[in-house]
Amino acid sequence: MKPYPAYKDSGIEWIGEVPEHWEAIRGDHLFENTRNSISKEDLNEKTVFHYSIPVVQETGNGTFEDGSTIDSNKYILEGGELLYSKLNPRKETICISEKSNNLIVCSTEFVVLEPQNIDLNFAYFLFKAHPTRERICSTVQSATKSHQRANPSEIYKLWHIIPKDPSEQTAIANFLDHKTAQIDAAIEKHRRLIELLQEHRAAIINEAVTKGINPNAPMKDSGIEWIGEIPGHWEQNTKLLYIAKDEKHSFVNGPFGSDLLTSEISKDGDVPVIYIRDIKHGFYKRERKAFVSFEKADQLAFCQVDPNDLLIAKVGDPPGTAAIYPSSEPQGIVTQDVVRIRTKQNLVSSEYLVYLFNSDYGRSMIKTVTVESTRSRFSLGDFKNLRIILPPLEEQKEIAKYIETETTRIDEEITLAQQEIDLLEEYRQALIAEAVTGKIDVRDYPLED
Repeated sequence: MKPYPAYKDSGIEWIGEVPEHWEAIRGDHLFENTRNSISKEDLNEKTVFHYSIPVVQETGNGTFEDGSTIDSNKYILEGGELLYSKLNPRKETICISEKSNNLIVCSTEFVVLEPQNIDLNFAYFLFKAHPTRERICSTVQSATKSHQRANPSEIYKLWHIIPKDPSEQTAIANFLDHKTAQIDAAIEKHRRLIELLQEHRAAIINEAVTKGINPNAPMKDSGIEWIGEIPGHWEQNTKLLYIAKDEKHSFVNGPFGSDLLTSEISKDGDVPVIYIRDIKHGFYKRERKAFVSFEKADQLAFCQVDPNDLLIAKVGDPPGTAAIYPSSEPQGIVTQDVVRIRTKQNLVSSEYLVYLFNSDYGRSMIKTVTVESTRSRFSLGDFKNLRIILPPLEEQKEIAKYIETETTRIDEEITLAQQEIDLLEEYRQALIAEAVTGKIDVRDYPLED
């Protein structure tokens, strides 16, 4: 795409040159900052269209709600305002409000900008642009790390260098509407591809751990309606406790209460502490630095974890996520929400068990002993007494190897698709920034598909 015919110095280092005919205009000459408040009591018994921060972040729009469920004061909207969140501006929570026959309200964390001398859609892309977001982020005031707020006045009175002619603003907005719609469509195709690949990946695991990988194997009824038949030589009713290396010490979870105090855990230490957040779907990844001393680890030797031990999350949505503690990690200890398992190596493959626990079959099995509360969990006693279907050891190893080969191939395809999404999102952001800062001239760009 071509540049403008002539440029001038903007006088602003991070913008550089701008088209010669563009002008610097402060935001309060472009927008009216409206703050028409309504109390939460006045929303009772009303159906409202509500722009909340979480919903806008998830959908880019608002949602209909019963006003009686809203527990804070709001701003009243007319529709056609630009909403920009002053809360955590790096998350880029922004949208254009829509007109509605119902009362329209938004969170008071939004700065409500009613366009006066600027095209609304152009303003939307202007605030979507990376340079604008960076300037707003520079005004962030003191708050917690997870809740930072920009100064509303800084957002409202921000200086912009833009074409003064509304028709040029509209042409830029139309170009960006067109191009970002194309980019978004391409992104959605890749996201759908990832969903299909993930479904295929799960299907491979579920099929392998319930049917095996020999299509010619004689079958028998599993006794489980939704599974149907399993290979005839598989064990149908093996108790987990039976596969333990040592019945008393092989199934353990971490210390409770005063056995391990928060004050005894530090960012620097000798022995890592393993949390449920470290157990991913089929692999282990330490999420934070948490350690205890060698002396404390010795006191907690009963919940010690060695490389190649099996780890299961007792808590989660749902619980049961499984991984093998890798050989690259040092000896550690588990917390109370993690189960460590040591199995009889001549009876069961830990790699196979990881796939089994993370399959639909494994999840359904664990659900039978799960207690639903604020966070779903199972007890160690109930878990140990679960019964599973189990192939012979050599077949377990063959199944695990087959699953690893097939899922690795699929994971590589997922990675490539995600990389394409990342590149498209970067291109989308760069295109918006170039258009609203005048680096490209799109006034005569054809909008045909």
